[in-house]
Amino acid sequence: MTTARRRSTRALFFSIAVFGLATGLWAGLLRVGWQLPQPHPEFPGAHGPLMVCGFLGVLVILERAAAIGAAWALAGPVLLAGGSAALLTGLWPALAPAAALLSSLLLAALYATVVGRRVTPEGLALTAGALLWAGGNLLWLAGRPIAEVVYWWAGFLVLTIFAERRELARVWLGQRGRRSFVAAVLFYLVAVLATRANLHAGARLVAAAHVGLLAWLVRYDPAPRALGAGGLRRFMAVCMVLGFAWLAVSAALMAKFGALSGGPVYDAIFHAIFVGFVFSMIFAHAPVVVPSLLATPIEYSPLFYAHLMFLHASLLVRIAADVIGITRVRMAGAFGTTLAIVLFAVATGLSAWRAARARIE
Repeated sequence: MTTARRRSTRALFFSIAVFGLATGLWAGLLRVGWQLPQPHPEFPGAHGPLMVCGFLGVLVILERAAAIGAAWALAGPVLLAGGSAALLTGLWPALAPAAALLSSLLLAALYATVVGRRVTPEGLALTAGALLWAGGNLLWLAGRPIAEVVYWWAGFLVLTIFAERRELARVWLGQRGRRSFVAAVLFYLVAVLATRANLHAGARLVAAAHVGLLAWLVRYDPAPRALGAGGLRRFMAVCMVLGFAWLAVSAALMAKFGALSGGPVYDAIFHAIFVGFVFSMIFAHAPVVVPSLLATPIEYSPLFYAHLMFLHASLLVRIAADVIGITRVRMAGAFGTTLAIVLFAVATGLSAWRAARARIE
């Protein structure tokens, strides 16, 4: 396959993630009260599934399939595209969870092929994360409320990021660091599984598990040590340390309030994870991951700090409004985080375009 054709094929699959992101952000604004066109009455409730499965799930599969060279795994994004379309239109309500379940099992199989060649703690943690995603999707398919499913979905993303950070830290990990990583992952798995037995107790165990992961990250992750560096390395470190802080906020709120079925504090807990922690990692790794996905380089710019700081300032406003109970301010914060994500996408796209143009010239 020629380079141009490979780039076009990757762009086509990447557009599936963009579609999931766009529809997920749209549903999210409706969910907090913005008056926008609404395809069907249940669409605002599709915000979480669209963001986790239609966007983040697609990204994870694409990145891993590209890294490993497993073309068969690309069936996952195709299935998830169908699920996103079903959520957008309101047709075939069972299609979205069924597609997500099959895609998560494909991701688990993809990780299993890697672990089969070489067993590593991070490989096992990635596989466990994919299985948590599958477990959450199975609960979703069975009709369980998203407020129960979300712990499994969050576990998928948190363990994926945790495993990737362990991979970067492995050079200087001693025996204690390796053992504590395994212990933290096992405790996290037990905590998520415990939500099935007792949701409130399980939620507080998940909060404790987040504290355990954070303790490991602060001690062993290279990001805090890179804050004194310059350029892209420092930008990535700032992103990640801010993400760690938001995971701590989520853990504190979850420990205090336990499991919630909805409402402002529920919104604060999970947006601290999905926006504060997960999107910080996306902002950090985009200059590295996007070139591997699209075969197009990204030029780092100090202007990247603009959308990063805007994201965190808006999220702070949103979560403060959630806790205090000011609906209008919460809506403004939600709009701000949405705008920050759009600005990030535009800045990344422009950077890729400039790099491609410079290469041609």
